[in-house]
Amino acid sequence: MFSIWKKYKRLFVNSWQATLAFRANFFVQLIMRGLGFLIIIFLWKAVYAQSGDIGGFTFKELLTYFLIVEIFRHFMSHETFRDIQEDVRDGRIANWLVLPLNSMYVYFANNLARNIVALFFYIVPVALIILFTDYFVGPANGWYFLMTVGMGIIGLFSSMFLYTLFGSMAFWTVETGSIIWAVNFIVMFFAGKMIPVQFFPDLLRAVIENSPLVVIFNLPASLYLGKFTYQEAVWQFVIQIGWMIMIYIILAWVWRRGVKKLELVGG
Repeated sequence: MFSIWKKYKRLFVNSWQATLAFRANFFVQLIMRGLGFLIIIFLWKAVYAQSGDIGGFTFKELLTYFLIVEIFRHFMSHETFRDIQEDVRDGRIANWLVLPLNSMYVYFANNLARNIVALFFYIVPVALIILFTDYFVGPANGWYFLMTVGMGIIGLFSSMFLYTLFGSMAFWTVETGSIIWAVNFIVMFFAGKMIPVQFFPDLLRAVIENSPLVVIFNLPASLYLGKFTYQEAVWQFVIQIGWMIMIYIILAWVWRRGVKKLELVGG
């Protein structure tokens, strides 16, 4: 395990440093997302003026839900989708194929570095907002907070595997720009980015709650708010760990076939 880490450590560090080098771009994105979050506050405040509880969420709980979602939004690996497409199109992926590395893990290392840097710069202001404002609520209890962190880690890897799987379509289609937009919209909507999954119709909600998408946003935020019993939470961990393993197995198989296709046509 340590030997594997040593192989990809340099890639991880390089990506980390590159992200920090362009931190001005990140802060601009942070400000824009902050403005977007203010719009969400005013929008839902108007909605809640007519009702004190919607879908089992109070106004403060819903705002907290969206705030937690913003944290885990940095775990989304949609940039990996674009990275693979651009590397295949421009031929840069050949640089990784000739090295004694698993090319798929190269994208994993780059993605993890970006996510950790983004999370580091975002978690501090979010914690301060929760502690020193009256608009948000804290975690249901310590156990739910730990489960939130655990589910977030599963969501990180599931998202990374899922978007790498989508990105591997570039081995066959090369240009995936429009596909990236469509897939990202579908994933964000059904993962609970725009509205909580609890607001969906019962049948659709039952399907989504057992899908691998819900772990990206809805499950961590809902666990933080204590929207699941302990038994339901344990079952969700079982389901999502199963999905994570299954997606990785499918991804590894598709990636091998895609790389083989590139090699057969001369890379």
